[in-house]
Amino acid sequence: MRIDGRKLAAWAVLAALLLPWTAAAAGDSQEESPGLQAKPAPAKPKVRTEDIVPGPKDIRERSAVIVFLFWMWFSIAVLLYVLRLKVREVDRLSSLEKPPAHPATKDGLSS
Repeated sequence: MRIDGRKLAAWAVLAALLLPWTAAAAGDSQEESPGLQAKPAPAKPKVRTEDIVPGPKDIRERSAVIVFLFWMWFSIAVLLYVLRLKVREVDRLSSLEKPPAHPATKDGLSS
């Protein structure tokens, strides 16, 4: 069975997109099911006096986030490329003829 690079990339993207939702669904189903442990009484919400501002504070933090995201996606692309090369190599090796039997054993396999 031969899988070309486009199909492999499509399957990898599909798996990457579906994995977070399947993990979240598994976590939700565990929370909804009644357990043997009694749930603790809800605690009082804490009053916050200061606002939490999401995101980077200055240009240095913002550029650090951008560089981190770039390297993350770059490493994913490199890993997919290496995986694609490995699949091609396995396909190439599987298409070759069976090697001749080793003279020490009758079927060429070592025991």
